[in-house]
Amino acid sequence: MPPCHGSCGSILEADALRLEQIIVNLLNNAIKYTGEGGSITISVSRENDKVLVSVQDTGVGISPDILSGIFRHSISKSRARKGRGFGGLGIGLQLVKSLAEAHGGSVSAYSAGLGKGSLFSVSLPLPPAVSFKKKEAPQSEYKNETSSIDFKKHYPLQSKVMIVDDNEDAGWSLSLALQKLGCTTSVSNDGVAALHLFKSFSPDIVLLDIGLPGMDGYEVARQLRKNKTERKVFIVAVSGYGQKEDKEMAKAAGFDQHLLKPVSLKSLGELISSLGQA
Repeated sequence: MPPCHGSCGSILEADALRLEQIIVNLLNNAIKYTGEGGSITISVSRENDKVLVSVQDTGVGISPDILSGIFRHSISKSRARKGRGFGGLGIGLQLVKSLAEAHGGSVSAYSAGLGKGSLFSVSLPLPPAVSFKKKEAPQSEYKNETSSIDFKKHYPLQSKVMIVDDNEDAGWSLSLALQKLGCTTSVSNDGVAALHLFKSFSPDIVLLDIGLPGMDGYEVARQLRKNKTERKVFIVAVSGYGQKEDKEMAKAAGFDQHLLKPVSLKSLGELISSLGQA
C-alpha cells in the first residue's frame, strides 16, 4: 500500500475498475520514462474534501513546452518521441484525464525540466460527510439468566464448545454466556468455515444450528462425523423445529441431541456439566 498522509479514514465513492485504470496508467507512464536505478513513489493524501493520488518519478522529466499540454494526445505523443522511444502514452494520459473528470476530479502534471523527473497528481472529490453511529454490542438474550445465577459456581465447566450459527449476534451472545459458565468457546457463521474451525479448535461439544445457508446443519454434522478424532465429540442440533421427524433427521445425520430454540442457558449448562462428568 502507498503511504497515506493526513486523515486517511476517508470513503471514496468511485468506480473501482476506472480508479485502477487511472493509477495503472500513471504508473506505466512513470515506468516507461524512468531509467534503471531511478525511483517511483505513489502516495495518497487528503486535502480538505478531496483525495489526492500522486505518482512521482525521477525519470527523464518534461520540458516546459510539452508540460503545458501534456494531456493532449498530440503533445503526449511528441513527448514519447522525445523520450526513450516508447509510444502509446498519449492515449494513456488522455484516459487518465477523462476518467478523473468523469468522477468530478482533475489531473495535473509537474516537472522541473528535462532530467528532473515528473509528478502526476489526480484529485478526486470525497462525498459529503456522513455521520456513522457506532454499532452497539448486541444485548445478550441470556443476560437475565447469567445475572440471576452464579453459573460458574454451580457449573465450573471446562469444556471447549464450538457454536455454529449464521446469526452473528445470536452466536456471540451464546458464546459470551457460555464463557461465564467457564467454557472455552469459538464461533463460526457458516458450514464450510465450521469444518475448518473444527479441525483447528478441536471442540468437545458442537452446538450446530440446522438452518444454515448453503451447507445446512445436517450436512455439516455428516461431514464432522467423517473426521477421525481421538475422542467422541458431542454434536447438538439447535433448531426452531422440534417435531418427531425433525429429531429423527438430526439423529440420522449424526447429532447426539436435539435442542429447540430458544435454548435455556440453565438446561444447556446442565447438559454440558453432565457430559463433563461422564
